[in-house]
Amino acid sequence: MQRYLPALLGELFNSKLNDQNATVKEFTHIFCFIFLI
Repeated sequence: MQRYLPALLGELFNSKLNDQNATVKEFTHIFCFIFLI
């Protein structure tokens, strides 16, 4: 499962740069991150 962590972090940073809805995506990524751990 740790394979997905870099991808999640990459998507998180990309969403911060590209989207104004970054906060929503951040929360979804955080929840995914929590469930992976």
